Formats: sequence, structure tokens, C-alpha cells
Amino acid sequence: MRACVKSNRVTKTAGMTLIELLFVMGLLALLFGAGIGTFSSLNVGEKAARVSVATTLRAANNWAIARHAPATVRIDPLQDRFSAEGMSVVGTWRFESLPVQGAFDLIGTKKGGAELDEDGYRGSALSFVGARPKSRVKIDVHKDSAFQMKDGFAISVVIRQDLDGGGQVFDLDDTLSLQVTERGAVRASFMTAVQDDFLGERDSGRATLVTEDGLVTKGRWTSIAIFYDRELFTIYVGGLEVARVEQDGRVRVIDGPLLIGASGSPFPGAIDDLVMSAVAVEEVFELPESVTFGAKTPKTIQFQAGGGLNRRVHHEPVEITLVFEDGREDVIRVNLYGAVE
Repeated sequence: MRACVKSNRVTKTAGMTLIELLFVMGLLALLFGAGIGTFSSLNVGEKAARVSVATTLRAANNWAIARHAPATVRIDPLQDRFSAEGMSVVGTWRFESLPVQGAFDLIGTKKGGAELDEDGYRGSALSFVGARPKSRVKIDVHKDSAFQMKDGFAISVVIRQDLDGGGQVFDLDDTLSLQVTERGAVRASFMTAVQDDFLGERDSGRATLVTEDGLVTKGRWTSIAIFYDRELFTIYVGGLEVARVEQDGRVRVIDGPLLIGASGSPFPGAIDDLVMSAVAVEEVFELPESVTFGAKTPKTIQFQAGGGLNRRVHHEPVEITLVFEDGREDVIRVNLYGAVE
């Protein structure tokens, strides 16, 4: 991701942040002399470069393990900069009561015919069966400063279609939406934006992705996930990737509420287990002037939920090469299980 984004929700998340892991692991490496044999021929700046890069990789790996969420290390070889980022949950709704209660005090108010269905995917679910047009649940997520998805997102939900026809599952500030078509296809889209020096942020187009027909069938619970990391926009149904498109634009700033339902035709069924996560970039680091990244160093190292390398991106271990002023090179290797060697 191109910019640093820090969450203001300090008291509401558990565990250590990426930057805290970076500092702790870096201090431990220096205090206990990790890799003294490897560093014996390096100067202080070169040692710091290797420690910083290796620690950033380990921090992303630990984030993926601890949060069971994707994490990425991005490398800019032209500027000799690198950063770690990970997905962080910003909203969760289980639909066990009305008004709708969510994590982080994100409470919804309903309008129209939305009701609870006790036969949910897990406990109760939110149902729009028989609801009149534009029925919805409104959640003011934009009032939470942490609820921004400019650098990427991961959203999962479980739905059950009870009547014929399609409809809207949710719409987030007319920026990000998920729908099911009449033929049972999944349609996801989001608005991209660019920063103008004179006009500020302005819309630059809508990224849209549609699956094949028949993936959502009546009477059956179906899990859907949409994922965007400013490289790929992807839809998963039933845990399998079913559609993808390359995309690298920033997501428009969220300035309005999350509406579950709300279109002319809300989804004709039940909705459960809605979880929204956003990418957080914790810090951007620079190599010392005497160190550069090697030409074959990858620009992204992606860890999948659980900690291993993302096998769809990395088919073999990853090597990051540091090149010093005198031509010497030092290689940091990440194996397929995510361990930094």
C-alpha cells in the first residue's frame, strides 16, 4: 500500500499491532546478538538493514498467524523502502437481536420489514423475506475513524436465498456493494479514487466483478467472501475462488453508513455472519543509503491466513537480496511455511 494508515481504535483491539511486533522483535534481535556470525563482516548500517527487513517479514508472518488473516510485506526497489501491512477486523455482525448489535459498538437501526430468522446459519439471522422495497438496516460505520478501506479490504458473509429473484446484500456508502443476481451470480463492486492536488479526492471509476450464474441456489446457505489488496479484486464462494480481476486503485473514503438490504430489491432471504476487515499499513521503512534491494527481489511477499506464503502468488520460497556498496550481497529467505531464514 502507498500510504501509512494507523487505526485510532487503540482500546478496542486485542493483541499486539504490527509496529509493536517490529519494535519488540528488533530489540530482541539486537539485545541477544541474533545472527552474530552472519553480521560479523557487516557495518552498523548493513546490520540494521538486515535486521529491519527480516523483522518486518517475521512481523507480517506473526500477524497472519495470530489474527488468522492475510498479511503482506511490500518492497519499493526504486525508493529502497518497505512496509508491513495486515488485515484488521473493523466490524462484525451476528444478527442475534434487534436492533442489530455489532462489535466495537456498531449498532444498527432497521427500516421496513427486516426481521430475525431463528433458523440462521449460526443462531439467528437477518431476513428480508416478504420485506417491502428499500427495507434495510442502517449502521453508522463512518462515525468510527478506523472504518476505512482505502488500502484494501476483506469481507465475508453467509446468505440463504429463500425466494426466487436477486437483490442487494449490502451497500457501504455507495462505495462498496454486494448483490446476488436473478440467475444466482454474485456481483461485487467498489469505487476507486485518486488524490488531486487542487480538488482533493475525486472518483476515478468503479471496479466491478461478476461470477458465473448458479452459484447461489435457493434453500442453501452459501458463504461469500470478497477480497481486495490493491493488486487483485477477488470473489470466493464456498471457500473457492470463482472470479478475479487485476486492480490497483485506492478505495474511496467511507463517508456514509453501511446499509444491509436497502436497494429497490433487498436480498430475498437471510443474511448471517457479516465480517468486514480493512488493510492497515503500520509503518514504512527505508534502507540505509549504503544498501539497496537486488534486482530480483519481489515487490510483494504475501502471507495467507495462518502464516504460510500465499501459494497462489508464491510457488517457491522467496528470496530478498540486499546489495552493499562494495558489491557484496546478503540474501534473506522466506520458506513456503512463512518462516524467515
